[in-house]
Amino acid sequence: MVTQRNFYFGQPLGKYRAYPDLPIEGEQIIGASPISRFANTIRKALDPRKPGWVRVLNTLTGIKITTVDEERELGRLLTDYFTERAKSDKNLRSFTNFYQKGKVDPQLEALLKRWRETKG
Repeated sequence: MVTQRNFYFGQPLGKYRAYPDLPIEGEQIIGASPISRFANTIRKALDPRKPGWVRVLNTLTGIKITTVDEERELGRLLTDYFTERAKSDKNLRSFTNFYQKGKVDPQLEALLKRWRETKG
């Protein structure tokens, strides 16, 4: 896969859990038992992230309809690219800029003011 990401879970390939609410042992028991087929069908039918007609189509026919957020995927690809470059290129450095939208907490504003004064 080009993006090396699982679009269903929105995480890197191979780093997801089908039943995140269960302890890992419970997930392993369900996965190894015949009930896993029934559990997967129920999970598909009750997926809250998809509209009803998509869930019905997926449950009854197995056809999957997925919407890809291109802007988010492009951001992930750029992040992955620069992460790999930072690991391999000794001349590349990292810069992180945090900002807050809306009203700033007075305590944070005072700390930032002190920090700016010390930086010159």
